[in-house]
Amino acid sequence: AVDEGNRVVWSDEPVAIRIASDDEAKRLPLRKESQREGTLRLELEPTEDIVRGAAQARGADTLVIAFAAEMGADVERAREKLRAKGADAVVLNDVSRAGTGFDSERNAAVFITAERTVEIPETTKRDVAERILDQVLELRRERKPGR
Repeated sequence: AVDEGNRVVWSDEPVAIRIASDDEAKRLPLRKESQREGTLRLELEPTEDIVRGAAQARGADTLVIAFAAEMGADVERAREKLRAKGADAVVLNDVSRAGTGFDSERNAAVFITAERTVEIPETTKRDVAERILDQVLELRRERKPGR
């Protein structure tokens, strides 16, 4: 559960979250570039794939859930990401959707596993987070040994 400050106050399952980007600056400028010196060019290179690394290193009882902020809700692309990374689920956010996401108190998502796709309709960010956790707990129950 979470309190009003959105802090986890209790949980039967441990949760770890790390936020990463797909790319980072290849090199940082040694000095500030002036606007009068022309166009600023930023060269990017891929970052370490922490989701794939977590999936490869996990224990038998660990679930790996990836988050994908994408321009558009391409479920098949997200499912391919799930397979390629070895994750148990991907939470897809369409960041191009007006009225939701980064600059809003509302969001929507799609919870994707190899077996199912669950639409989480637009609602408050807190409700979206709770619905994602519900899906994670359901996935945990499905994957527990002896079930």
